[in-house]
Amino acid sequence: MACIAKLGVRSGEQGAQQAARSVQRPYILCTNASNAIFPHLRIIMKHHLSTLSILHYVYGALICMMGLALLVLVLLGTFLNSDWMQQQAEGGLPPFLGILLSTIGWVLFFLVELQGVLNLVSAARIGQRRGRTFSQVVAAFNCFNIPFGIALGIFTFVVLGNSEVQACYAQQASGPQGGLR
Repeated sequence: MACIAKLGVRSGEQGAQQAARSVQRPYILCTNASNAIFPHLRIIMKHHLSTLSILHYVYGALICMMGLALLVLVLLGTFLNSDWMQQQAEGGLPPFLGILLSTIGWVLFFLVELQGVLNLVSAARIGQRRGRTFSQVVAAFNCFNIPFGIALGIFTFVVLGNSEVQACYAQQASGPQGGLR
């Protein structure tokens, strides 16, 4: 568990040396410190979790809107299969072209919408401090989308991999009832 401790300054020559070191490195990382000594860390991690939840909501909504744009392929395929288009083309267009475009459109639509909905569910679960593994799996799928998905995926792995966050999720899982909620 990493925590941040500010270097203290002593008087005299040691103080000058320590002050010189603190200019180069004002914070040191220490391990296995309790939250009672460094209560601000829990606040920082809760802020990161809130930010992560908001980012998942925004990204999920954007992905869902992009999925709706894929319905243009479905409409194009339907248009190519219409009687009017067949009359205008005078048999020049193969009938499977419209079916192929419609099928590709529907498959891509469902896959993109699924990813968007998974991000929205992950955002809700992060907000509830539940489903850490689920959110990490969604983050892995987000890494296939360049560049925003990679950024969100890496940020998710960094925040959810933090030991403070893991302890927060474990505490939420045990809860006052002693079981999973």
